[in-house]
Amino acid sequence: MLNDTHLMGRLTNDIKLQDSRNHVPFVFFSLAVKKDFAGDDKDLVDYIPITAWGKTANYLSSYFKKGDIVVVQASIRNKVRNGSRVGNEIEIVADQVWHGGSPGYNKKKIYSKHSDNSEPAAEECTEETEEDEEEDDTPPGHI
Repeated sequence: MLNDTHLMGRLTNDIKLQDSRNHVPFVFFSLAVKKDFAGDDKDLVDYIPITAWGKTANYLSSYFKKGDIVVVQASIRNKVRNGSRVGNEIEIVADQVWHGGSPGYNKKKIYSKHSDNSEPAAEECTEETEEDEEEDDTPPGHI
């Protein structure tokens, strides 16, 4: 069985970190995801609500803001309230997130949650120049 969803879009609002009753950090956020239709001149957008918990929530609230492009690897789950499933309602829960860019953002490396966040993962988008190293504003990995 496979329950793996990938989304890429722009944050519709700034992210506000919250705590659950059990003191677990979480965030609710929405991605504006453009629909691609061949031959259609209209810009149609879906607004996808997503939840993130724990370290992923902390990371999002620390490094992302309204308008940033976010790449999300998530799973789709049945909504649960008070210990029981809520009909056929589902929610999208972010498992990992990546910064896809923002105005002035210069993405140089892809980071893996399996690294110690001080070393880039094996994949590199471009080579760095001395100028890039001085102005590197890449967030320290993803969760």
